[in-house]
Amino acid sequence: MPFASSLPVYLSPSKLNDFTSCYRKYQYGAVERLPSKSSYALVKGRIVHLVLDKLFGLDGEGRTLEAARTFVAASKESELTETAQEEIGLDQALDIKLEEDIEKSLSGYFKLEDPTRVNKKQAEFKMKATIAETPLYGILDRLDEEEDGSLTIVDYKTGSYPRGQYYEKRFENMQIYAALFKETHKIRPANLRLLYVEAGVDDLVPINGKEVDAQVGRASAAWRMINEFYAKGEFPARPSKSACRWCPYTKECRESGVQVEA
Repeated sequence: MPFASSLPVYLSPSKLNDFTSCYRKYQYGAVERLPSKSSYALVKGRIVHLVLDKLFGLDGEGRTLEAARTFVAASKESELTETAQEEIGLDQALDIKLEEDIEKSLSGYFKLEDPTRVNKKQAEFKMKATIAETPLYGILDRLDEEEDGSLTIVDYKTGSYPRGQYYEKRFENMQIYAALFKETHKIRPANLRLLYVEAGVDDLVPINGKEVDAQVGRASAAWRMINEFYAKGEFPARPSKSACRWCPYTKECRESGVQVEA
């Protein structure tokens, strides 16, 4: 049965991850555009990202922890809509925990680097390009210029440091950012850097052209499959304990007859 809504114009790394984990999840989120329920972790992450984005809107010497704290209230107000408050069950106790976790993330960030010494070139930078016949889209948290003139793509993470299979995949999204930046600016940055602000881990790797090309290839293969499923009018469900545990669309899957993993 044909879809009433059009296929998204671009494929982002996050939507690529959705598609990879479960084709039906991509259908519900990207094609049918069903709203997804907010989670505490997601709301907290958005607030911390917004605070750090505002912090890097200041001149170097103004990027202090005290300055970052002044952005918390407005950032919370921006992200904690009535709907978000209801979905995460925000009450006084949870709000206190949220304040504590935000402070933990900000304090952790300032232990990882001194932002007054960072030579930021771009922050919250959007990129769009078609690479290997695949329309890609991404947003950089930050782009830094090092002392030798090389560029580093920086991404903030507010969750725990990844383990197991997730450790090996931690830079996959950023490889696509590197491909996008090269396509749009005709230069490939030298490094990828993940700042796990709450975990207090700074993860830096040099950009490897083969790994970048491999992730672009993964995105290109997924885009071909997305178009095939869209033309057929259905994206197959791929229920699994790991995918279904965090999926916001388990209710829709059950109603369509999918045996959702417990």
